[in-house]
Amino acid sequence: RGNFKSDQNCTVFNGAREYITFGRFFRGVTWIYAERKILVAFMAHFVCTMIIWVHFGTIKYQEQQQKVPEGAPFYWWKRLVPPLEFGSMHAILFQMSLIPFTMSRLSIANASSMALNNLIPFNRMIQFHIHLGYTMIGIIFFATIIFFTFFGLLCSNGDQSFCDKFTSEIMITGYVILCLLMIVGATSFFRDVVPYEIFFKLHHLVFVMYAVAIAHTFDDVHRLNERVRSQNFKWFAAPLLYYFCDRAAMHINHRYQTKVATITAVTSSDRIGKGARLAIVKLHRPSLFMFEPGQYALLKIPGIDANWHPFSIASGPESDYLEFYIEVHGNESWTNRLWCMINRSSFSGHK
Repeated sequence: RGNFKSDQNCTVFNGAREYITFGRFFRGVTWIYAERKILVAFMAHFVCTMIIWVHFGTIKYQEQQQKVPEGAPFYWWKRLVPPLEFGSMHAILFQMSLIPFTMSRLSIANASSMALNNLIPFNRMIQFHIHLGYTMIGIIFFATIIFFTFFGLLCSNGDQSFCDKFTSEIMITGYVILCLLMIVGATSFFRDVVPYEIFFKLHHLVFVMYAVAIAHTFDDVHRLNERVRSQNFKWFAAPLLYYFCDRAAMHINHRYQTKVATITAVTSSDRIGKGARLAIVKLHRPSLFMFEPGQYALLKIPGIDANWHPFSIASGPESDYLEFYIEVHGNESWTNRLWCMINRSSFSGHK
Protein backbone atom coordinates (compact mmCIF):
# COMPACT_ATOMS: atom_id res chain seq x y z
CA ARG A 1 0.00 0.00 0.00
CA GLY A 2 2.84 2.36 0.87
CA ASN A 3 4.63 1.50 -2.38
CA PHE A 4 1.42 2.15 -4.31
CA LYS A 5 1.08 5.61 -2.80
CA SER A 6 4.74 6.30 -3.47
CA ASP A 7 4.39 5.24 -7.12
CA GLN A 8 1.25 7.28 -7.44
CA ASN A 9 2.99 10.37 -6.03
CA CYS A 10 5.89 9.79 -8.43
CA THR A 11 3.48 9.67 -11.37
CA VAL A 12 1.73 12.86 -10.27
CA PHE A 13 5.09 14.57 -9.73
CA ASN A 14 6.41 13.55 -13.15
CA GLY A 15 3.19 14.74 -14.76
CA ALA A 16 3.44 18.05 -12.95
CA ARG A 17 7.08 18.41 -13.93
CA GLU A 18 6.24 17.88 -17.59
CA TYR A 19 3.47 20.44 -17.32
CA ILE A 20 5.81 22.96 -15.65
CA THR A 21 8.48 22.32 -18.27
CA PHE A 22 5.95 22.88 -21.04
CA GLY A 23 4.77 26.01 -19.27
CA ARG A 24 8.29 27.43 -19.17
CA PHE A 25 8.75 26.66 -22.85
CA PHE A 26 5.44 28.28 -23.68
CA ARG A 27 6.30 31.34 -21.60
CA GLY A 28 9.67 31.53 -23.36
CA VAL A 29 8.05 31.46 -26.80
CA THR A 30 5.51 34.04 -25.66
CA TRP A 31 8.28 36.28 -24.34
CA ILE A 32 10.23 36.03 -27.61
CA TYR A 33 7.12 36.98 -29.57
CA ALA A 34 6.30 39.88 -27.23
CA GLU A 35 9.89 41.17 -27.37
CA ARG A 36 10.41 40.44 -31.06
CA LYS A 37 11.01 44.06 -32.10
CA ILE A 38 13.69 44.79 -29.51
CA LEU A 39 15.30 41.37 -30.10
CA VAL A 40 15.48 42.07 -33.84
CA ALA A 41 17.04 45.45 -33.02
CA PHE A 42 19.63 43.73 -30.81
CA MET A 43 20.43 41.22 -33.56
CA ALA A 44 20.74 43.94 -36.22
CA HIS A 45 23.02 45.89 -33.90
CA PHE A 46 25.17 42.80 -33.30
CA VAL A 47 25.49 42.12 -37.04
CA CYS A 48 26.45 45.75 -37.80
CA THR A 49 28.99 45.78 -34.97
CA MET A 50 30.63 42.58 -36.21
CA ILE A 51 30.71 43.84 -39.81
CA ILE A 52 32.53 46.99 -38.71
CA TRP A 53 34.88 45.00 -36.46
CA VAL A 54 35.77 42.51 -39.20
CA HIS A 55 36.06 45.19 -41.90
CA PHE A 56 38.60 47.36 -40.08
CA GLY A 57 40.32 44.32 -38.59
CA THR A 58 40.86 42.95 -42.10
CA ILE A 59 42.37 46.26 -43.26
CA LYS A 60 44.82 46.22 -40.35
CA TYR A 61 45.60 42.54 -40.91
CA GLN A 62 46.66 43.26 -44.48
CA GLU A 63 48.86 46.13 -43.27
CA GLN A 64 50.51 43.90 -40.67
CA GLN A 65 51.10 41.27 -43.28
CA GLN A 66 53.42 43.70 -45.07
CA LYS A 67 55.00 45.19 -41.93
CA VAL A 68 55.85 42.04 -39.97
CA PRO A 69 58.42 39.78 -41.66
CA GLU A 70 58.11 36.03 -41.28
CA GLY A 71 60.20 34.65 -38.44
CA ALA A 72 60.05 37.88 -36.43
CA PRO A 73 59.79 37.50 -32.61
CA PHE A 74 56.17 37.05 -31.51
CA TYR A 75 55.20 36.85 -35.15
CA TRP A 76 51.58 35.80 -34.71
CA TRP A 77 51.06 38.18 -31.79
CA LYS A 78 52.13 41.08 -34.02
CA ARG A 79 50.04 39.81 -36.89
CA LEU A 80 46.77 39.16 -35.00
CA VAL A 81 46.58 41.52 -32.01
CA PRO A 82 46.82 44.88 -33.88
CA PRO A 83 43.96 43.89 -36.27
CA LEU A 84 41.91 42.75 -33.28
CA GLU A 85 42.56 46.04 -31.48
CA PHE A 86 41.94 48.17 -34.57
CA GLY A 87 38.65 46.42 -35.28
CA SER A 88 37.51 46.70 -31.65
CA MET A 89 38.34 50.43 -31.62
CA HIS A 90 36.01 51.06 -34.55
CA ALA A 91 33.35 48.81 -33.01
CA ILE A 92 33.54 51.03 -29.92
CA LEU A 93 33.25 54.16 -32.08
CA PHE A 94 30.15 52.65 -33.69
CA GLN A 95 28.52 52.33 -30.25
CA MET A 96 29.52 55.92 -29.46
CA SER A 97 27.90 57.11 -32.69
CA LEU A 98 24.57 55.45 -31.80
CA ILE A 99 24.33 56.48 -28.13
CA PRO A 100 23.46 60.18 -28.78
CA PHE A 101 20.48 59.13 -30.91
CA THR A 102 19.12 56.98 -28.06
CA MET A 103 19.29 60.04 -25.76
CA SER A 104 17.36 62.35 -28.12
CA ARG A 105 14.15 62.23 -26.10
CA LEU A 106 12.07 64.65 -28.18
CA SER A 107 12.75 62.82 -31.44
CA ILE A 108 12.12 59.46 -29.79
CA ALA A 109 8.82 60.64 -28.27
CA ASN A 110 7.63 61.89 -31.67
CA ALA A 111 8.80 58.77 -33.51
CA SER A 112 7.17 56.42 -30.97
CA SER A 113 3.74 57.79 -31.94
CA MET A 114 4.36 57.20 -35.66
CA ALA A 115 3.72 54.10 -37.75
CA LEU A 116 7.49 53.59 -37.95
CA ASN A 117 7.33 52.44 -34.33
CA ASN A 118 5.79 49.20 -35.60
CA LEU A 119 9.17 48.36 -37.16
CA ILE A 120 11.66 50.16 -34.90
CA PRO A 121 10.97 49.97 -31.13
CA PHE A 122 11.32 53.68 -30.32
CA ASN A 123 9.26 53.15 -27.18
CA ARG A 124 11.98 50.78 -25.92
CA MET A 125 14.88 53.10 -26.68
CA ILE A 126 15.99 53.32 -23.05
CA GLN A 127 16.52 49.57 -23.04
CA PHE A 128 18.47 49.84 -26.30
CA HIS A 129 20.51 52.69 -24.81
CA ILE A 130 21.47 50.47 -21.86
CA HIS A 131 22.32 47.67 -24.28
CA LEU A 132 24.65 49.97 -26.23
CA GLY A 133 26.37 51.12 -23.05
CA TYR A 134 27.04 47.63 -21.76
CA THR A 135 28.17 46.49 -25.22
CA MET A 136 30.69 49.33 -25.38
CA ILE A 137 31.94 48.55 -21.87
CA GLY A 138 32.33 44.88 -22.76
CA ILE A 139 34.31 45.61 -25.93
CA ILE A 140 36.55 48.13 -24.15
CA PHE A 141 37.35 45.72 -21.33
CA PHE A 142 38.09 42.95 -23.83
CA ALA A 143 40.34 45.23 -25.90
CA THR A 144 42.11 46.55 -22.75
CA ILE A 145 42.96 43.05 -21.55
CA ILE A 146 44.31 42.02 -24.97
CA PHE A 147 46.20 45.30 -25.32
CA PHE A 148 48.00 45.14 -21.95
CA THR A 149 48.80 41.48 -22.45
CA PHE A 150 50.34 42.17 -25.86
CA PHE A 151 52.27 45.32 -24.90
CA GLY A 152 53.35 43.85 -21.57
CA LEU A 153 54.65 40.71 -23.26
CA LEU A 154 56.77 42.65 -25.77
CA CYS A 155 57.93 45.16 -23.14
CA SER A 156 59.06 42.38 -20.80
CA ASN A 157 60.96 40.85 -23.72
CA GLY A 158 63.11 43.99 -23.95
CA ASP A 159 61.36 45.99 -26.66
CA GLN A 160 61.68 49.52 -25.21
CA SER A 161 59.38 51.07 -27.82
CA PHE A 162 56.45 49.14 -26.38
CA CYS A 163 57.46 50.08 -22.83
CA ASP A 164 57.47 53.77 -23.79
CA LYS A 165 53.97 53.51 -25.21
CA PHE A 166 52.55 52.90 -21.72
CA THR A 167 53.29 56.55 -20.86
CA SER A 168 52.54 58.09 -24.26
CA GLU A 169 49.93 60.83 -24.69
CA ILE A 170 47.47 58.56 -26.46
CA MET A 171 47.75 56.04 -23.61
CA ILE A 172 47.10 58.69 -20.95
CA THR A 173 43.89 59.78 -22.66
CA GLY A 174 43.02 56.10 -22.99
CA TYR A 175 43.38 55.67 -19.22
CA VAL A 176 41.07 58.66 -18.67
CA ILE A 177 38.46 57.24 -21.06
CA LEU A 178 38.57 53.89 -19.26
CA CYS A 179 38.16 55.53 -15.82
CA LEU A 180 35.25 57.69 -16.98
CA LEU A 181 33.55 54.70 -18.57
CA MET A 182 33.99 52.65 -15.39
CA ILE A 183 32.33 55.41 -13.33
CA VAL A 184 29.40 55.73 -15.74
CA GLY A 185 29.07 51.96 -16.05
CA ALA A 186 29.21 51.31 -12.29
CA THR A 187 26.60 53.96 -11.46
CA SER A 188 24.39 52.62 -14.27
CA PHE A 189 24.66 49.04 -12.99
CA PHE A 190 23.83 50.13 -9.44
CA ARG A 191 21.24 52.71 -10.50
CA ASP A 192 18.61 51.08 -8.25
CA VAL A 193 20.88 51.67 -5.24
CA VAL A 194 22.60 54.95 -6.12
CA PRO A 195 20.46 58.08 -5.51
CA TYR A 196 18.93 59.32 -8.74
CA GLU A 197 20.55 62.77 -8.45
CA ILE A 198 24.03 61.20 -8.22
CA PHE A 199 23.31 58.79 -11.06
CA PHE A 200 21.97 61.60 -13.27
CA LYS A 201 24.91 63.94 -12.68
CA LEU A 202 27.61 61.29 -13.03
CA HIS A 203 25.98 60.03 -16.20
CA HIS A 204 26.86 63.36 -17.82
CA LEU A 205 30.52 62.33 -17.59
CA VAL A 206 29.84 60.55 -20.86
CA PHE A 207 30.19 63.95 -22.59
CA VAL A 208 33.60 64.40 -20.96
CA MET A 209 34.44 60.97 -22.33
CA TYR A 210 33.48 62.12 -25.84
CA ALA A 211 35.75 65.17 -25.47
CA VAL A 212 38.67 63.03 -24.29
CA ALA A 213 37.99 60.58 -27.14
CA ILE A 214 38.50 63.44 -29.60
CA ALA A 215 41.82 64.32 -27.96
CA HIS A 216 42.73 60.61 -27.89
CA THR A 217 43.56 60.44 -31.61
CA PHE A 218 44.66 64.07 -31.88
CA ASP A 219 47.81 63.30 -29.88
CA ASP A 220 51.39 64.53 -30.24
CA VAL A 221 52.20 61.87 -32.84
CA HIS A 222 49.40 63.12 -35.07
CA ARG A 223 50.09 66.80 -34.42
CA LEU A 224 53.78 66.40 -35.34
CA ASN A 225 52.80 64.52 -38.52
CA GLU A 226 54.74 61.47 -37.38
CA ARG A 227 51.70 59.34 -38.11
CA VAL A 228 48.28 60.03 -39.61
CA ARG A 229 45.57 58.73 -37.30
CA SER A 230 41.94 58.08 -38.09
CA GLN A 231 40.13 60.79 -36.12
CA ASN A 232 37.43 59.72 -33.67
CA PHE A 233 35.30 62.84 -33.98
CA LYS A 234 34.28 61.86 -37.50
CA TRP A 235 32.22 59.02 -36.04
CA PHE A 236 30.17 60.88 -33.44
CA ALA A 237 30.33 64.62 -34.25
CA ALA A 238 27.07 64.55 -36.25
CA PRO A 239 25.17 62.37 -33.70
CA LEU A 240 26.28 64.65 -30.85
CA LEU A 241 25.20 67.75 -32.79
CA TYR A 242 21.81 66.11 -33.43
CA TYR A 243 21.44 65.32 -29.73
CA PHE A 244 22.21 68.89 -28.64
CA CYS A 245 19.74 70.26 -31.20
CA ASP A 246 17.10 67.83 -29.94
CA ARG A 247 17.72 68.83 -26.35
CA ALA A 248 17.62 72.55 -27.20
CA ALA A 249 14.33 72.10 -29.07
CA MET A 250 12.85 70.24 -26.11
CA HIS A 251 14.03 72.93 -23.70
CA ILE A 252 12.69 75.80 -25.82
CA ASN A 253 9.42 74.35 -27.17
CA HIS A 254 8.38 71.66 -24.69
CA ARG A 255 8.97 73.12 -21.27
CA TYR A 256 5.80 74.05 -19.41
CA GLN A 257 4.94 75.68 -16.12
CA THR A 258 1.68 74.57 -14.60
CA LYS A 259 -0.27 74.55 -11.34
CA VAL A 260 -1.14 71.77 -8.93
CA ALA A 261 -4.83 70.84 -8.95
CA THR A 262 -4.71 68.35 -6.09
CA ILE A 263 -2.04 66.34 -4.35
CA THR A 264 -2.69 63.48 -1.98
CA ALA A 265 -0.50 61.45 0.34
CA VAL A 266 -1.61 57.84 0.74
CA THR A 267 -0.22 55.28 3.18
CA SER A 268 -0.91 51.57 2.84
CA SER A 269 -1.97 49.83 6.04
CA ASP A 270 -2.24 46.24 4.86
CA ARG A 271 0.26 43.51 5.57
CA ILE A 272 1.47 43.26 2.00
CA GLY A 273 2.24 46.96 1.61
CA LYS A 274 3.89 47.22 5.02
CA GLY A 275 3.11 50.91 5.24
CA ALA A 276 4.07 51.79 1.63
CA ARG A 277 3.67 55.47 0.82
CA LEU A 278 2.28 56.95 -2.37
CA ALA A 279 2.01 60.55 -3.56
CA ILE A 280 -0.79 61.17 -6.06
CA VAL A 281 -0.04 64.38 -7.95
CA LYS A 282 -2.69 65.94 -10.21
CA LEU A 283 -1.62 68.89 -12.37
CA HIS A 284 -3.51 71.19 -14.72
CA ARG A 285 -2.53 70.05 -18.19
CA PRO A 286 -0.94 72.77 -20.36
CA SER A 287 -2.94 73.31 -23.54
CA LEU A 288 0.01 72.48 -25.83
CA PHE A 289 1.17 69.42 -23.86
CA MET A 290 0.55 66.35 -26.05
CA PHE A 291 1.44 62.76 -25.19
CA GLU A 292 0.63 59.13 -25.96
CA PRO A 293 -0.34 56.40 -23.45
CA GLY A 294 2.71 54.87 -21.80
CA GLN A 295 4.91 57.96 -22.12
CA TYR A 296 6.50 59.79 -19.22
CA ALA A 297 7.13 63.41 -18.27
CA LEU A 298 9.96 65.13 -16.43
CA LEU A 299 8.91 66.97 -13.28
CA LYS A 300 10.77 69.68 -11.40
CA ILE A 301 9.61 71.20 -8.13
CA PRO A 302 11.83 74.19 -7.23
CA GLY A 303 10.91 73.82 -3.57
CA ILE A 304 12.71 70.44 -3.53
CA ASP A 305 15.63 70.77 -5.96
CA ALA A 306 16.58 72.02 -9.42
CA ASN A 307 16.67 68.60 -11.10
CA TRP A 308 14.17 67.06 -13.50
CA HIS A 309 12.75 63.67 -12.48
CA PRO A 310 10.99 61.23 -14.89
CA PHE A 311 7.60 59.78 -13.97
CA SER A 312 5.04 57.86 -16.02
CA ILE A 313 1.81 59.70 -16.82
CA ALA A 314 -1.15 57.87 -15.27
CA SER A 315 -3.94 59.93 -16.87
CA GLY A 316 -5.22 59.49 -20.40
CA PRO A 317 -4.40 61.76 -23.38
CA GLU A 318 -7.99 63.05 -23.41
CA SER A 319 -7.89 64.28 -19.80
CA ASP A 320 -7.55 67.95 -18.84
CA TYR A 321 -5.19 66.91 -16.04
CA LEU A 322 -1.86 65.16 -15.73
CA GLU A 323 -1.80 62.58 -12.98
CA PHE A 324 1.28 60.92 -11.47
CA TYR A 325 1.33 58.10 -8.95
CA ILE A 326 4.69 58.42 -7.23
CA GLU A 327 5.85 55.75 -4.80
CA VAL A 328 8.07 57.00 -1.99
CA HIS A 329 11.49 55.31 -1.67
CA GLY A 330 14.12 55.96 1.01
CA ASN A 331 14.40 58.71 3.59
CA GLU A 332 16.95 60.71 1.56
CA SER A 333 15.18 60.44 -1.79
CA TRP A 334 13.44 63.13 -3.81
CA THR A 335 10.16 61.28 -3.40
CA ASN A 336 10.49 61.37 0.39
CA ARG A 337 11.16 65.12 0.29
CA LEU A 338 8.03 65.47 -1.82
CA TRP A 339 6.12 63.43 0.77
CA CYS A 340 7.35 65.63 3.61
CA MET A 341 6.42 68.78 1.67
CA ILE A 342 2.90 67.44 1.14
CA ASN A 343 2.49 66.82 4.85
CA ARG A 344 3.82 70.25 5.81
CA SER A 345 1.63 72.37 3.57
CA SER A 346 -1.10 72.41 0.96
CA PHE A 347 0.03 72.28 -2.67
CA SER A 348 -3.25 73.36 -4.20
CA GLY A 349 -2.70 76.14 -6.71
CA HIS A 350 1.09 76.06 -6.39
CA LYS A 351 3.32 75.96 -9.44
